[in-house]
Amino acid sequence: MQQSNLYQLIQTFSALEQKSAQRFLESPFFNHRQDINLLFQLLCREKNPDKLHIWSAIYPGERFDDTRLRLLMSYLNRLLETFLLVEQHREKNLSNRLLLAAAYRNRGLMGHYDRNIRLFEREIAEQPLRNAFYHSLLRDYFLERQETTIKINPADLESLRELTHHTDVEYLTHRLRLICLELSQKNVYRSDEASPLHQLIIGMAERSEWAHLPGIATYLSACNMLNYPEEYAH
Repeated sequence: MQQSNLYQLIQTFSALEQKSAQRFLESPFFNHRQDINLLFQLLCREKNPDKLHIWSAIYPGERFDDTRLRLLMSYLNRLLETFLLVEQHREKNLSNRLLLAAAYRNRGLMGHYDRNIRLFEREIAEQPLRNAFYHSLLRDYFLERQETTIKINPADLESLRELTHHTDVEYLTHRLRLICLELSQKNVYRSDEASPLHQLIIGMAERSEWAHLPGIATYLSACNMLNYPEEYAH
């Protein structure tokens, strides 16, 4: 069992994560099976788990069934993967605010919708970084605004323009970062092969509507530094 994906995953859990995962598995919303809870507890405790020992602890008096045990391990593994996704998602507070607003909009609770949108606007304004993630949040925000404004005023294009702008900025920031990574790798391994798209993307980023933005300006400087290392100004 030590080589199973399930056991290797559980071994990466800290003591705090094990407690959180146990509470997750005890929630009837996600799991109704006590044998899954028992399997998780056993695999957290056992350093060299043996299938027969695990089986007898979960199903005392029953004849060993390898297929049934494998299915149980598979169920637990899927639940723990869901747990990881839930934990990961909990950290994205601003993204969650937009998802909650959309849920209220779908239910026709526009007062609740507006309250969450206003909270998002306040929290995004306090966000100190102006990186690709910042612009991806604003892209999602203006996409959400477009969903509501187009029904009220189909001729209003402001949200669509803002949506387009932040989509472009997010893309350019990501692409410039990848160009920098590629250039740094080529400088180490002395590769001369260049992508024909690099200069096109850099040229787009240097346009006046984008070049002054912090994330793009930073990566443009890095691109110049990597492309022209002999020019100290970069």
